[in-house]
Amino acid sequence: MSHKRVRMSNLTKAILWVVAITGTMLGQSQPTITVKELPPEAISSRTCTESISGFVGVVGKDKKERTKLTPKEIGEYVSKRLSEGYSITLYPQPNDRVFAIAQCEAAKH
Repeated sequence: MSHKRVRMSNLTKAILWVVAITGTMLGQSQPTITVKELPPEAISSRTCTESISGFVGVVGKDKKERTKLTPKEIGEYVSKRLSEGYSITLYPQPNDRVFAIAQCEAAKH
């Protein structure tokens, strides 16, 4: 019985040694992350008056709306809505269309 106890003791020491070395190695590779909360910026007066939602689309020269947009066109839509005082949430759809909810933040203030 004492022979088994010695083996268990050596096995326990080996496991603890591996855990300690692993913990030390992992501890050194972890970057330090800090988060600083900032107060919200004031929303200047913009042109929006109410919130809107729907599929984002572009009306072409043929007067037809196209809802499969390029990344540039989506960026232009977001930039335009932000300048009007909206807060934008985009929901990409499986059919390559984008559904947008534009909250009018300017009207709240």
